[in-house]
Amino acid sequence: MGFGTDTERTTTTTATDFALVSRILVDTAASVGGSAPSFRSPPRIPGVKRSVTRNRDGSVTVAVAVRDRPLMAVIADMIDGIILTSAASGNDELYDALWAAAQAWLQTVQTGGEASRRHLRVAA
Repeated sequence: MGFGTDTERTTTTTATDFALVSRILVDTAASVGGSAPSFRSPPRIPGVKRSVTRNRDGSVTVAVAVRDRPLMAVIADMIDGIILTSAASGNDELYDALWAAAQAWLQTVQTGGEASRRHLRVAA
């Protein structure tokens, strides 16, 4: 596998991937009535792959390690963070919607390349 191939980009995570997936998942959560945390990377606690912080103002931050991790592991941690922090009563619906949005983004990246990464938006 050569450096920079589409397959490689979908198996390792970049900061751009993290930012795009964050936006897609937050938008998706909002569209089905869930609340969404803020995301950051890396976690402040050394050696952990993800952490959840409840801030003084009532907001929630989910921190996810990105470096040297498969993209699907990062996405799973982000989705789990939204489910954990969401006040929505229908978490099954939210869970399915989040995974469907992530899958749609991955398919677009795999078939459309870099332009699709920059321009994909989730319909609310």
